[in-house]
Parts: sequence; C-alpha cells; structure tokens
Amino acid sequence: IGQQQLAAGAPKYGNDDDSVDTLLARAYQTYIDELKHYHNPRYGRGPVGGNYYAGTSSISANVPFGAATMATPDGRKAHTPLAEGASPASGTDHLGPTAVIGSVGKLPTGSILGGVLLNQKLNPTTLENESDKQKLMVLLRTFFEVHKGWHIQYNIVSRETLLDAKKHPDQYRDLVVRVAGYSAFFTALSPDAQDDIIARTEHML
Repeated sequence: IGQQQLAAGAPKYGNDDDSVDTLLARAYQTYIDELKHYHNPRYGRGPVGGNYYAGTSSISANVPFGAATMATPDGRKAHTPLAEGASPASGTDHLGPTAVIGSVGKLPTGSILGGVLLNQKLNPTTLENESDKQKLMVLLRTFFEVHKGWHIQYNIVSRETLLDAKKHPDQYRDLVVRVAGYSAFFTALSPDAQDDIIARTEHML
C-alpha cells in the first residue's frame, strides 16, 4: 500500500470524527499555551497588549505558505496550499457542512483570540427554494449557538462556473468571490488563489 493510499484512508478533520478532531484541539491548545510565554513589542507599554495570542485567520496566505512547505503526513503534497484558517483541507470533508461545523466546534475557540475563520462553498442548486434557505439558517444558528462558532463565510458558486471563469475571464469580470475575510473579483486573483478556491469542497445542504 502506498503512502498516498494510507493517508487517504486515515480519518480527516472536518468530518465530525472525535478520533482526529480531538488531536487537532490538543494541538491548538498547545499552540495557545506556548504563545503565552512570548511578549510582543507592546509588552510593558500599557494595559492592552503584551503577549502574543493565537489565531487561525491565515486569510489567503495558505497558498504562498503552502508553496514553501514540504509534504505533510496527512497526504498533502509538497508545495501545494495548506488548509485555510480553521477550514478542513480541500477535498477531505466528505460528510457535508454539518459535519464540518461539528469538527470546528471542538476547537478551543474561546481561547483563539485572533479569530477562527471557516470557509465553505455551496452549490447554487442547494439554495433554490425557501425551504433550502431555511436549512442554511438552521446550519448557521447551530454553528453559532450550539458550537459557539466565531466566523463562517460562504461562496455560493459552482466549480463549473469558477473553471469557466478562469478559462474565459472576459465573460466573468463581475464575478465576486469570498476569499478569506475579504471579497475579490475572481478574475483579478492570481491563478494559484483561483485554484485554491476552485479546490474547496463543494457542499450540498
């Protein structure tokens, strides 16, 4: 059995699986606790600031950071994008958006003061009627009220549309996408950033 096959068969964060989600939660807690030992430049200069604090808001830096990072044990290949923010790695969240928020909800979000950014992509066909929209509202309420979520943002666009926009940018100059904490015209993004958004798992409600 090859390395990629072993990695593909292992449990992945983003599927509401305690066996892997608790490992990530422990890693985050270690990260949070370690940062408390380091002082930032404002230390001793007033009542606010002093220590560094944890955050998951990588914005779109997961693409250039990934380009400088070798392969990782989860099966990610060298020089490919890292997962963005608190989102699962693209294509590894197989059980739908509810399972994703279940995984994120296990993180120590109350201690991640720099923000907990979660991106999700939905196919437009999943929001065609009022009943579908109510499902999305229930999902959002569950994320914030039950799982104590911090931040979630959506792209409601199909993979096919994004691929066509990359191929024919002149026809999609008004296509706006949510990148990570900000919105941008899709055709104005770098090819690597476009590919990263295209690769995000496309969920149905």
